[in-house]
Amino acid sequence: MPEEKSSYDEGSLQLARIDTLLQDINLRNANLVVQDLDLGDYNYQIKYNNLLSLFGEVTGNVSTDEQKIQTRYKDMIDNLFLSSNPHQEKKVIGGWGTIKKEMQFSQIYFDSLKKLLYFYELFIRKLIDKYFRSKKEENKSGKQIY
Repeated sequence: MPEEKSSYDEGSLQLARIDTLLQDINLRNANLVVQDLDLGDYNYQIKYNNLLSLFGEVTGNVSTDEQKIQTRYKDMIDNLFLSSNPHQEKKVIGGWGTIKKEMQFSQIYFDSLKKLLYFYELFIRKLIDKYFRSKKEENKSGKQIY
């Protein structure tokens, strides 16, 4: 009895997820400081979560060295969020001696995070290219066509 092909194609779905995440990252790169009111997070946080999701898509293919690099990036970024988050809630004294909470932004912390996210994004994009570039994109000489 011949095998029946399923309409479920994990490879296509995975590529669609990768494409959606990359598109979202590209949109958020335009202004990482803006807060997404629907999600309640800043674009730099959403970008980071998208990069983690992208790594999740390739994690089954990566080498041990690539996994170690990923872990280092993740640890550095997580530590920056904990110790030097660009947006921090501060208590300030208002009128009549009342204490209120105010969100304050640090450009120095943001610049550090932005730079680290940039290099992490390059690393993830190289993994995507390495593991998901279609064989159909290669011409007869073996060179990749972009």
